[in-house]
This record gives sequence, structure tokens and C-alpha cells, in this order.
Amino acid sequence: MKRPSPPAPPGPTCPRRVDPGGLALLFLFLLSLPLVTPRLYAVDSVEYFSYLHSILFDGDLDFTNEYRYFQQLNPQAGIEGVLEKRDPTTGLPLNVAPVGTALFWSPAYLLAHGGALLARALGAPVEADGLSRPYILAVCYASVLYAFAGLFLSYRLCRRFFPPFPSALAVALVWLATPAFFYSHASPPWSHSVSLFAVALLVYVWHTTREQPAPARFLLLGLLGGLAALVREQDVVFLLIPAVEALAAGRRGGVRPLLALSGRLALLGTGAFLAFAPQLAVYRILGGRFAPNPTVAGKFTWWSPAFFPVLGDPHYGLLVWCPVLLPALAGLFLLGRRDRLLGLSLGLAFLAQVYLTGAYLTWMGPGSFGPRRFIAATVLFALGLAAFLAFLREKGWPAWLLAGLGGILVAWNLGLIANWILHPEERTSGLLWDRLPERLFWEIPRQAFDFLRRLFLERGSLYRNPGGP
Repeated sequence: MKRPSPPAPPGPTCPRRVDPGGLALLFLFLLSLPLVTPRLYAVDSVEYFSYLHSILFDGDLDFTNEYRYFQQLNPQAGIEGVLEKRDPTTGLPLNVAPVGTALFWSPAYLLAHGGALLARALGAPVEADGLSRPYILAVCYASVLYAFAGLFLSYRLCRRFFPPFPSALAVALVWLATPAFFYSHASPPWSHSVSLFAVALLVYVWHTTREQPAPARFLLLGLLGGLAALVREQDVVFLLIPAVEALAAGRRGGVRPLLALSGRLALLGTGAFLAFAPQLAVYRILGGRFAPNPTVAGKFTWWSPAFFPVLGDPHYGLLVWCPVLLPALAGLFLLGRRDRLLGLSLGLAFLAQVYLTGAYLTWMGPGSFGPRRFIAATVLFALGLAAFLAFLREKGWPAWLLAGLGGILVAWNLGLIANWILHPEERTSGLLWDRLPERLFWEIPRQAFDFLRRLFLERGSLYRNPGGP
């Protein structure tokens, strides 16, 4: 009997190819870094930041000294009004910002403190007080990095379905053609960039572990969903995504599927509760109860009277500010053809966000740039838009045409940003259509050179509050 020949020695390993889409996004991100404006000026950003200094330097949650410090730096920011409001039960100053953003910032903040201490030891005139410039820079650039990490996770998820070009173009557009870009670069010390990352991480881990039936997976997803809610409470709606999966798996009759469904949902809820527990403790310390301050709850109306205006209001509507999201939402239906559970879950999570936003009296976010509450859904929009762009590519649309149309949408968003910066007195009015066309097509292009000069050399003259510096 002939003996089998020994196996051939393995050949040289083929090096893994660099993903061109991911490389393009990294290059775009690095190119954008000079546009980052590290500043702490508005009430919301001061509330997020104050947790770090108050906990790590004062050992309490009394924000009186932090609010007073930033109010003196920028008297026009409205911080004085927050300083005067105190909880009737505890007597502490109000802080309606969740604590999660500060927790995500804390590694960068602690690194900045270590750097400040080292610089002082070497004789540099740096204040290691937790409030000075190094700490502001740390949290702002941490937000920028979290934003890019969330965008990259969104891209990796798109690549599980689509080629590099539609995936990279989709991620670039849902960043550059929506308020996500403004809050990652022009106003980074808010919660939105961290929220973008936390939700993208939840959706990425959920989808990449769908083939793993281990019950502990739902505990992990609950923890990630609780972290997202810890950053922005309304982001708890993204737990609908793994919950829908659990319900789909348990739709068959019988005792065993029902028990499995109950166990998965219990693990999901347990994980979410554990991750959200720090916020419950903050509620208790600040307001004497395990619930948000009544000033927040009082703005909520359960039947969501602004559900449809959230999408189509001519001055504040999501699809009016961000027309790029129209094909993104259409793409969710196309995505459902490839993966029914994914399309259904993402669609329900988006509708839940619309419902929650429309339930608040302040749904329009007066004074803010655009519908910022939807930045958390960036990963959903990226997947939908990638599906839509891939569909157009399959129909023969050339890449240069899609990129050109995307450039128009980016120019629209950049024009709105310039208008928002140059006309601070109109920020509470939304989109003013009797003035906007002339500004976008004439005034802003005519002032483009001076605007760019000030953006790079005199940025402080651009970013100012209404009625003040």
C-alpha cells in the first residue's frame, strides 16, 4: 500500500490588505484636526465638565465653585442662572447633565492632571487645579477621539455588508453633512461625541456577536446599553435592538423558548441597571431621590405631540436640517432585505428616538446647532446610507457622481454652520428661509476667505455668545 505523501510546507503568508475606505476616513479625520475648537463656554458643557473637578478635587457634588469660576470667565453664557437654582431638598446647585460623559472623559482628564503636575515640578507656570487650559484641552480632544472611534466602528459595521467606497462615503457624509461634525469639532465638550461612540459600540458588539448564543452576551449588551444611557438618558432606547432580537428568538410557542426569552431580557435589564447605577446615585445625592430633577421630567409629554415636527418642521426638522438622512432612512428598508432583523431593529430604535424627542417641550433645541439629539443614531444612519449608496452603485451610478452629490450635502451643512456662527442673534429661530438662500449663495461665499482667515487665526472672534463676547 502506497504511503501518503507528507503535507507540503506552508507557503509565505499573504499580508492583509489595507482597507482603503478606513484609510481614507483616517486621513480625513487627521485633516480635520486643525478645525477643532477646544473651549468650554455653554451651560451644558460646564455641567458635564463640573463633575470631574467636583468629584476629583472637592470630593463632593456641590458645583457652586465650578459654576462661579466659569461664569466669571464667560458672563454671557447663562451660567449665572444655573448657579442661582438649587434643589429644594438638598440645597445643592442643579445639574441636569448625566454623569456618563465625565466618566468617559476621566482618563484624559487624569492624564492632563499628571502632565500638569509634572510640568509644575519642572518649573513650568501651569495651574494643576483641574480647571485650567490643559484640562479643557484634554476633555475636548477626548471627545474628538471618541467621535472618530464611533465613526470607525460604524464603518467596520458597514463593511460587513458593503464594499469600501459606499461604506466610507456613507460614514463621511453622516459625519460631515449633519450636526455630528459641529459637535465633534466646533463644540466638542458636550455629550454628543461620546454618545455617538457609546451607541456605535453597542450596535457593533450586538451585531458581531449575534452568532454567539451564550446568555452572558445579553448581560454584556445590557451593560453597554446602560453606559449609553449613562451618557444621555434617552439613548436607553437603543436597547430595543438586542431586545427585538430576544423577542424574535422567543416568538415560537412552548415553555422553553419563553423561559429563554425571559432569561435574556432579565440579563439585558440587569446589565443596564448595573451600568446606570452611578447615575441613580447622582440623582439621589443631588435631588434626594432616585429620579431626574423635576425640571427635566416636567418637560415630558408622553403622547409625543411633536413627533412629526421633529422630522419635518421647516425651521427645526431633522430632515430639513440634514437632507442626507432622507436616503439614509430609505436605505434602512434596503438593509432589511439583506438582514431583516437588523433593518427592523434599527428602524424601531430610530422611531423610538423620534418619539422621545417629540415628547419634550424643548425638542427643537433652541440656541443649538441643528437636531443634535439624533447624533447618537449616527451608526444607524451610516448603515442605511451605505445600503442606499451600494444600491445606486449596483444600478450603475458612477462613484464620481455619488461623491459630487455628497459634496453638495456637505456644503449645505457647512453653510449652515457658517450662518450659525456669523449670526448668533438668530440661533433660537432655527432656519430662516427668508434670509438663508441669500446668505448661502451670496453672503457666505463672498466672505469665505475672511471667514477662513478668522477661523484659523482669530477663532475667538467667531465663536461668541448672543449679546456678548
